[in-house]
Parts: sequence; structure tokens; C-alpha cells
Amino acid sequence: MTKRLIAIAWLLESDWPRWAAIDPDLSRYDKWLAKITRSITEFERSGVVAKKVTVDPDLFSDWSRPNGMQVHPTTRAAYAAARLMAQTEAN
Repeated sequence: MTKRLIAIAWLLESDWPRWAAIDPDLSRYDKWLAKITRSITEFERSGVVAKKVTVDPDLFSDWSRPNGMQVHPTTRAAYAAARLMAQTEAN
């Protein structure tokens, strides 16, 4: 049985000031980390493999701006999924 794989947009604490500058709705890092960690645990309990994909705020902005996308968790998730797909196809 093949397990389902999903990308998790992983934001680094060292990038948090830059993320906060482009996403005013983003909570504090510790709150975000607790929430994303709970989500990963729930995915894994249901048999889904959650792959962390580090998202750099500058590269994300370079990707999202030309497409008119807003900075939002859903957009970060789409970016992480696109990066994971590219990595998977390259291997």
C-alpha cells in the first residue's frame, strides 16, 4: 500500500521577522510551531507522510508575486507542494 505524501510549508524561526513583514496575520513563532506540529502529528496518525519543505520568504515572494498570489497559509502550502513535486520528479 502506497502512503499518501503531503508537503508541509516549514518556516524557520530565523526567518520569522521577514515572514512577519510580509504576512501581518501570522502569529508568533511559538504558536505557529505548536499548531503545525499538531497538524503533522494528526497527518501521521492517519497514515499520511508529512514532508517538511523549508520555505524561504524571499524565494516564496519571488514565486507568488508574479502570479498575483497573496501571502497566506494556503499559498505557502501550494508553494511547498510545488517544490516537493519538483524535488520528487528530479529524483
